Amino acid sequence: MFDDLSRELRRLSQAPIEVRRPVPTDADGYIDKECPSPECLTAFKIHGEDWANLVSDEVVYCPTCRFEADSRQWFTTEQVEHIQRVGLEELKGQLDQAFQRGTRRANQRTPKGGLISFSLSYKPGRREYVAPLEAAEIFEQRSTCEVCGCRYASIGAAFFCPACGHNSARSTFTAAIDGIRAGLDFLPKLAESLGKDAAADIGRGIVEDSLVKLVAAFQRLAEAMYEPLPEPKEMPGFNAFQRLADGSRLWRAAVGRGFDDILGLDDLAELGRAYQQRRPRPRGRDRGPAVHRPVGRHELQGRAASRCEVELGPSRGRSDRETRRRTLMRPAVCRSGLVDLRPNRPTVRK
Repeated sequence: MFDDLSRELRRLSQAPIEVRRPVPTDADGYIDKECPSPECLTAFKIHGEDWANLVSDEVVYCPTCRFEADSRQWFTTEQVEHIQRVGLEELKGQLDQAFQRGTRRANQRTPKGGLISFSLSYKPGRREYVAPLEAAEIFEQRSTCEVCGCRYASIGAAFFCPACGHNSARSTFTAAIDGIRAGLDFLPKLAESLGKDAAADIGRGIVEDSLVKLVAAFQRLAEAMYEPLPEPKEMPGFNAFQRLADGSRLWRAAVGRGFDDILGLDDLAELGRAYQQRRPRPRGRDRGPAVHRPVGRHELQGRAASRCEVELGPSRGRSDRETRRRTLMRPAVCRSGLVDLRPNRPTVRK
């Protein structure tokens, strides 16, 4: 009996289980993606046809932070966990078969008709069948790249095309502001569904995050407007337009006018106070406070046990090593309609 099990385990160690599952699109043909940068992790969507035809395998760009990575790095937490569950069930099925073969052979070798006889039996556990992965909810802001035509979507502001990296802030800035206003307009409705205390906490987070999004939108718009200016001009430093003094100096040197010439001293001082009140963008999806959820030991064992390869459309896969690393580092997501509750993530060491 144990010889069969040993052979099966050796076979699995030499030839890992390969599981391929296509990820479905939503009703409009969009596929869910997630930025792999540990400092961003923003969720977005991209049209399935454009992912297959316009996006290269070598580099994909985050619409929010413009992080670059190859096409195998953009799976969402839900997609990775789904394929791990499928792989674990496949592993359990193969081990069940090895146990059943071993018990049959052991019983065949047992002498019959003796004074003492015995037989072995094995009853496999209940097999779980994983439901097909469904696409996430429809996202708020949808865009079409004005350079390559790639269609993508995201929660909140998205300025960079995933396919070519073009900064579309000049055409999407108004939509980004409208999305922020829509979130603020929703605040009075929170108390009706969540209660006064919970609504106050979540509402405070939405207001704080709105300041972060506004500053980011302003930064991307300034970059898009500053870049085509004729030379010579000073090259702005990293996020220079998020620092009012540096941004004003750059504009004055380039076009002869700074922020104080446009806003006046009082308005500029008020804008400076708003800039100082913004907090750093939290890690994870930018949709609310993080809540830690403990991960049970059996979950970690299950994740480590199966080795899988994910297939997301043509030529889209994740290697065994990448899949296990990403899954072990990415806990499950708990959603509650409005807010995406996600634990803080550890930094992925390359």
